[in-house]
Amino acid sequence: MHLGGYDRPYPVTEDQMVDWSDSLMFRLFPVLARKLKLWPNKPAELKVVVEAYSVKIGNVSRRLLGSLSLIMGMDSNDLPDLYKEMQISMRVNYYHVCCEPEKVMGMSPHSDATTITILLQDNNINYTLT
Repeated sequence: MHLGGYDRPYPVTEDQMVDWSDSLMFRLFPVLARKLKLWPNKPAELKVVVEAYSVKIGNVSRRLLGSLSLIMGMDSNDLPDLYKEMQISMRVNYYHVCCEPEKVMGMSPHSDATTITILLQDNNINYTLT
């Protein structure tokens, strides 16, 4: 399992289809599990922004687990209490424009090995084609 830093899939064979993305993976919680040496130094405000995001996403995660507890007929604290020390990671994917799109996949079919996955899609990314 990829626990932090930059990652890009590379094909092993010529006919292999690979995910067409670069990704940055950040371990957010527990704080002691963060590998800050794998985090980029630029932009300078990245660590501050990720820290603020991690607090917010931690709160959203707890609220979702509380709601899931209620939906399943349990007390609202049952699932959140199972995760006293939440393990939260953040993955940022960047999908490049590809000159041969039939040879790549955005993200191959997979299952996340987590309790919940929260997706944030940003359609406002600006890029320049060269």
